[in-house]
Amino acid sequence: MTQTPIRLLLADDHDLVRDGLAALMASCDDIEVVASVAGSDTAIAEALAQAPDVAVIDFQLPPEDGVAVALALQAAQSPTRVLLITGSQERADIERIFASPAHGALHKSGGADELIAAIRALAEGDLHFSESIAALRQPPGIDALAELRKLTDRERQVLCSVAEGASSKRIAANLLLQRETVRTHRRNLMLKLGMHNSAQLTAFAIRAGLV
Repeated sequence: MTQTPIRLLLADDHDLVRDGLAALMASCDDIEVVASVAGSDTAIAEALAQAPDVAVIDFQLPPEDGVAVALALQAAQSPTRVLLITGSQERADIERIFASPAHGALHKSGGADELIAAIRALAEGDLHFSESIAALRQPPGIDALAELRKLTDRERQVLCSVAEGASSKRIAANLLLQRETVRTHRRNLMLKLGMHNSAQLTAFAIRAGLV
């Protein structure tokens, strides 16, 4: 049975970047670009019209920005999952990304393999924030070793896998668990550590020296 491809929207104000991303996606049998746009307003319109599975959005996309796109799609209850791409190292920008409803973020210093893996993770319903992004927003005031003592061995294993960017499906396969069990471990990790998403878990794991 043929797998339905991941329907993708690309949004960047540079033609060369969009063309390069489109060429990269053309090499992936499981990804289909359904829209390519140069502005935040058209990104919102096309996402609502086309309902792609994933939208890859430049954080600095004019005339507003990628966060504005994510907020608009959330307000419209769009099923499209948003992956923000940024070249910024500014903490204020990173904070805006983490405070937004985006489902993932990558730094432009990352490679093609990481981008494709992130798109696939989002399409499966997971979050994906690169280590380079998460490291820029480490949770303040946390005694990592004390916090680690709260976790079971299995929770630590799941935490390490999350920090390495593995999806719930991949973690379940690697640890011989049910996907729902993995989701339960992720929820427990967030509760025990006072965190709200995989990006914060990743930043914590980096701080704790687990990855």
